[in-house]
Amino acid sequence: MKAYEPQPSRSVANRFEMTVDGAISMVAQIDPFVAWLTSAFSVALIGLVDYITGTGIWFGPIYICIVCFSTWILRARAGIAIGLACFSAGLFANGASVYPYHRTEIVLNVGMRLLAMVVVVMLIAAFRRSHDREWHSARIDHLTGAMTGAALLEQASRSASSAGVVAYLDLDGFKGINDRFGHAAGDEVLRSFAKQVSGQLGRNDLFARLGGDEFLIYLPQADASDVQSAIESLHKRLNNSVSWEGHPIGCSIGAVLVPAGCRIGESDVAEADRLMYLAKRDRSGLCFRSSGSQIEAASTARGRNFRLLIKLPRWNRQPTRSNAYCLDGCGTETNGRTPGTQTF
Repeated sequence: MKAYEPQPSRSVANRFEMTVDGAISMVAQIDPFVAWLTSAFSVALIGLVDYITGTGIWFGPIYICIVCFSTWILRARAGIAIGLACFSAGLFANGASVYPYHRTEIVLNVGMRLLAMVVVVMLIAAFRRSHDREWHSARIDHLTGAMTGAALLEQASRSASSAGVVAYLDLDGFKGINDRFGHAAGDEVLRSFAKQVSGQLGRNDLFARLGGDEFLIYLPQADASDVQSAIESLHKRLNNSVSWEGHPIGCSIGAVLVPAGCRIGESDVAEADRLMYLAKRDRSGLCFRSSGSQIEAASTARGRNFRLLIKLPRWNRQPTRSNAYCLDGCGTETNGRTPGTQTF
């Protein structure tokens, strides 16, 4: 287990490649019905312009772009249909004047153009299948079926309008399973744990495997008022939910509340990783921080009391032997080592 390392800053070329890749992926997500309407409208419009301008301007490259667009979104059969429509529009706009040959040459010329159109459609369709495979491979962990960390950050950044919780999970005792029973057993534990996590999350929640026995969860639209109890409930459901040969596998969680309007970034993941290390070091099992109110929570890995700890700002702290405070049942501040702690 090693600390989470943010990705290094990218060069201009890399950012440009990511922008192009993002644009291609965005085009791939266009609704098929919208793609059909756009393709049909484009064929009609370009055919009309081609008819008005006559044979003086060649619109072949524009027709090819329409064919590529429709093939990329609607796949090969639709691409061939749109290609035939483009060919018919060009033939209607210019008539037989574009083929001033004998009958045999006209047939061969038309056949070669249609063959070129089919080749273009097949190539674009093959590129789309390759893109889909690479997209899936880059965003889905092949062992557990969870998302990758990059895919989670990319998708979670779209939920910046609402608050969310970033939870960093690390399995306790996993190394012992690997050392004693082998990596095949470790892989099975990871798959079982990922299945348990997926079953506990909601439809809009995101789950990723970062590598090894480390996972990441993002809970969008989190309510700051009850987020501590939500994280505690998640920890209780996941802790010791998987075992191997009678050896229970626990998990330590570090969680950060990302306020509404703030995009989740690698710094939030790194902070959740730091809190997870604190939970593992202190054997508390769970450590939570709210960015806005400086709230931290800790619970035990075996289900002992869950305590709400408030770290007071430096200018508001009283000279006591401890900087950690708890809230008792009356809502007054008491030293963290005294009884009367409020439990959830």
